[in-house]
Amino acid sequence: MEKLSDLNLSNKKRLVKLRKCIEEMKSLAKLDVGGCDLDYVLQGMGQLEKLLDLNLNNNKRLMKLPKGIEEMKSLTWLDVVGCDLDCVCQGMG
Repeated sequence: MEKLSDLNLSNKKRLVKLRKCIEEMKSLAKLDVGGCDLDYVLQGMGQLEKLLDLNLNNNKRLMKLPKGIEEMKSLTWLDVVGCDLDCVCQGMG
């Protein structure tokens, strides 16, 4: 799975957490977990240096973005519409 570049898990209502193995997908450029039931995102997501697009939309229980997400230099698109975020990280935008 190291060479996987796109992963679409959108609208999987039974998906409530991401497995730690996501952090090992170093070639991942697009991750779509929109419309799931996530309440947190792994802190190690910041290690995905090639991640360009991250869709977290409509995860209504999601209240925080992982620490270090603002340091993801390749991230060009982040969708958090429909999430219940407490705040947005400093340095983003």
